Amino acid sequence: MCIGENCAPQAAHYMNAQLAALHANAISCMRDHENAQKRDDIYRYSHALAHFSHSKYDIADHDDQDDAVFDADFGTPQIKFICNHDALLYLKIDRADYVVDHSAGMPSSSVCNLEVVFRVSFVCTKIIGTDSQIGSGQNIIQLVVLDLRKARLVSITPPLLTNQGVLTSYLSQYLEFLHKAGNHVLFSLPNFDSHRPQLSIDFSLTQSTDLTLDGIHGISLKEINHHLVSVWLRAAMSASEENVDWRTQCLAELRSYWIHPEDSNVHFRINFGTPYVKAVCNREGIMYFKIDEVAFFSSIDFTSTPMARYHDWTIAILFDIRYETQADGNVRDCALDTQTARFCESQCIFAGFDEEYATEEEFICWSTVTEFFKTEYSELLESASYHIIYHQDKRIDQQLTVGAWAALGDRAASSEISTWKDIVSNSNMFGFDQIVALSQTAINEYYSSLLYIGKTSNTLSLVTWAYQESFSATFKPLSLRFLSNNKAIIWIHFDDCSTLKTSDQVGDEKCDIGGWRLAFEVDLKMCPHTDFQDVSERWRCRFESSQAFKHHSCDADCSFTHLCLDFEHADFIHEYSTLKGLFQKGTSKPIERLKSAIYYIKSFYFRALAEDGLNILYTVPVWKCGSCPPAYGLTSIMFHVYSQEVITRHNWSQTTAAVEPVIVLLGMTEFRKPPSTQLEYSSSWLIRTKTSLSYGTISIANCVFMKARLLHRLTRINGATTLIPVFSGVEDNVWNLQFTRWDQHDTRKNATCEWKREYGREGFAVYKWQHREGWSYDHESNREATNGSYNVSCFTQNYLEIPTVNRSRTFEIRLNGEVKLELSFKSGTQLWAAKCSAKWDAVLAIASESSGLKIKESGRPTPVLDRTEVDGQYTAMAAEYTDPRALLKANLPSRIDLTEVLGELRAFEGPWQYCYPGTYSYAFANPGFNQRGDILFETRPIGLLAPSNPAARQSRISGVGLGGRRTPPISPLRSPSARSPFGSRPGTPALLDVRRVDAAFARSNPNTLSVVTNATTALLNTVSSGSKTTINYSEETPTPSDVSNEDDRGLNVDGVTIGVEVHA
Repeated sequence: MCIGENCAPQAAHYMNAQLAALHANAISCMRDHENAQKRDDIYRYSHALAHFSHSKYDIADHDDQDDAVFDADFGTPQIKFICNHDALLYLKIDRADYVVDHSAGMPSSSVCNLEVVFRVSFVCTKIIGTDSQIGSGQNIIQLVVLDLRKARLVSITPPLLTNQGVLTSYLSQYLEFLHKAGNHVLFSLPNFDSHRPQLSIDFSLTQSTDLTLDGIHGISLKEINHHLVSVWLRAAMSASEENVDWRTQCLAELRSYWIHPEDSNVHFRINFGTPYVKAVCNREGIMYFKIDEVAFFSSIDFTSTPMARYHDWTIAILFDIRYETQADGNVRDCALDTQTARFCESQCIFAGFDEEYATEEEFICWSTVTEFFKTEYSELLESASYHIIYHQDKRIDQQLTVGAWAALGDRAASSEISTWKDIVSNSNMFGFDQIVALSQTAINEYYSSLLYIGKTSNTLSLVTWAYQESFSATFKPLSLRFLSNNKAIIWIHFDDCSTLKTSDQVGDEKCDIGGWRLAFEVDLKMCPHTDFQDVSERWRCRFESSQAFKHHSCDADCSFTHLCLDFEHADFIHEYSTLKGLFQKGTSKPIERLKSAIYYIKSFYFRALAEDGLNILYTVPVWKCGSCPPAYGLTSIMFHVYSQEVITRHNWSQTTAAVEPVIVLLGMTEFRKPPSTQLEYSSSWLIRTKTSLSYGTISIANCVFMKARLLHRLTRINGATTLIPVFSGVEDNVWNLQFTRWDQHDTRKNATCEWKREYGREGFAVYKWQHREGWSYDHESNREATNGSYNVSCFTQNYLEIPTVNRSRTFEIRLNGEVKLELSFKSGTQLWAAKCSAKWDAVLAIASESSGLKIKESGRPTPVLDRTEVDGQYTAMAAEYTDPRALLKANLPSRIDLTEVLGELRAFEGPWQYCYPGTYSYAFANPGFNQRGDILFETRPIGLLAPSNPAARQSRISGVGLGGRRTPPISPLRSPSARSPFGSRPGTPALLDVRRVDAAFARSNPNTLSVVTNATTALLNTVSSGSKTTINYSEETPTPSDVSNEDDRGLNVDGVTIGVEVHA
């Protein structure tokens, strides 16, 4: 036992000697002691290593203790250590008789001369005491404790053809008995005095067995090594770039002058191949570093002739491996414990170097590099985070599955969910006139829709693209995630049948890149339309047919501004890319393949996307200085990525639905200056529920709509319902009462009847207009009949109720008013009073329909007059004054005029004309007012035909509104049972392919084609309804195999023909 050396072999020999001695003692006990024949366990423990008998007394329903179901004699056991956690226990069965089936008359089986191997875990522990007779320091007794109760069978030699399971079961009971007998504890090498140098014992370095595992901590070696390949590839690619931190390269290339003094006698350059791990046990593994080339130099001039050069070396380092989980188990890591690194020289390969015959210079080179790996390289790996040999974040895979964007609201595990009520209650515009919140869902859906539309015409570069003979690819939908620094991560998804060549050389074969997913970080930026000069004629035509162009191209006072992805400065992100099959056996030049793919994407494909205008996310018309923009026309626009937390490329996958970033477009109207360059955080601005998704939200400030438009229009109703008595006195025994309305009064008609906010009713914004006016007139003359006190009072009270949160599919603004007129007279002989009131009410309903908002009027806008109530007696005066009811009827409008108010609200019907997703349109849904009077809408796209995954189709089509509210479900239709020309028999179902619907028609006829814009391929059922054709559809989507081209016809809807395909 040598101090400073690994004494593991000696410790193993020492413990096997103990087992041999204990086995010999057991045999002598059975031979020499009578107590050994007793059945009590306390006596059986003493010879358990040599003999074990298990009687049927231990089996239920058996009472005879003399009949054994298992009886065996054992040879000397042996233990071999695999590592510092596991060992192999070898049991030698000289003879064994055992019962195979207890229920079948107890047939028995016999075996002899078997070797059974079990894998057992162990721990090293110690007993510490103090005794001066032993030594001056602490007295330490080192122990190895085997966990025999959890032993796992490894092998039986020779193999048993039958009844192996039965025998294994008995042996497991035997090991349990050995554990109880105390045979699981063995002494390690004696080293009792702590003041003496301690022995080093590392069983992992001895590798006394070839037994290996296929996983570590439950993670397969295939997965771990696949991750290592991916990490190495990233390091190898960075090694070829300039101005890169050398630590990021150290897994692929290492130069000694990065870490050693420049005046060192020996410098080296190492080019690494792909590393890999082999499992020693569940908690330890050997990391193998393949060295393709190592060159040694006398100085840091690596262009000089090397002192020595070697190829195909392998360095082996043993590590303990930690397993860590985070984020409720969604993130799993395996990491090397660099403090436990041990150089495994026995596992290393030094091709071309033989220590026995090496020159002094060659030996110095070899010892320099081996010493570096022994003492420095492990810490260097940890400093670059390369000690993490496996990382899995399930959230990334969930969020990046193609089509998963459509299930944004389906994160049932998240308790942090934003509802429409939360947004309306908490949102604050902080002085901006208009805010558009654009979700990642909206953009991902937009790209998916464009790709689907492009497949029908095979024209868009989103679908398929090629560069000469070198690159050819078909694509799945592009997807993206926002980052807080006005950047985004985008993924290019390659479909099958995608190939590339790594060079233009003749004979260079094409490589398959199908299934790859490349991630890039790009900037988001605002660009004027004039910057789009290098665009294709195809995009020009598409833009000129867009809603944005049709609405505003004739207006010389406005110009377009686009929010777009800046592909010019795309930065490849290796860690979020998937490179399926890149390192499969037989593939060559993996780094060149990846570099080529990145080159073609960055240099040519992104340019093709930009030429087709496919980098445009949003289009906004902006009015020029000196012009007269419409009420909601923006005169300035800016944007930023908005989130409660800072989202970077490193933590984006850890964000929950509640803090997911959005893009906010911040607009001002009437040439007002924006209050700041950033919107402070107040709410998420996007609905996130378990069953629905949100495309976006638009908010218009109180000062732009509520105060300047809605309330202003409604003040005119106050002016029309407010009566003012005009004094005229009593002439010729007649009380000549005259009234005028506020809006007709000579001096008051230019003053507004302002609404006043009333507080106290939760869930509603209540406004009131109240006005009372009257006069009292005393008359005395010789005509006693008219002498007296005359009084008149006119009282108007109007209410406006606006719900702050929509509780149904219809948002209702309620108006009601009452006008009271009271007359009275008092004289010495008479006292009387007469009064009458007129009431009216109106409901402005804003319904969220599939085509957008629909404004409807209901209620009783015509004033309803009560009967006149009279108190007292007015005899002689009865014929000399006008009935209050008649006065009200004569002076109040015959109907409350809501035309202007309806006109203001109808500005929100149909496509919104002041911002556009790409070149398409939005419609509004589910309006709401916050406590500040800002109006908010959810947005829904118009004119996009997009396939959806089942979860998204269920949420959008089968009755779940954007706010989580239920909408009428669509009944599924039966498939047609017989071939029939379309429309030949009304009511006959026909399977139609609506992918050929003219997009321009869909945009210009959103009401008629609302069902088409929400379904990609539908089952249509034609129903004759007079001169109209009603379209019903179901959520069933036929697969491509269901589609054929057997019969092309036209569907006429209100005089417009839509191309369809009819199938039986």
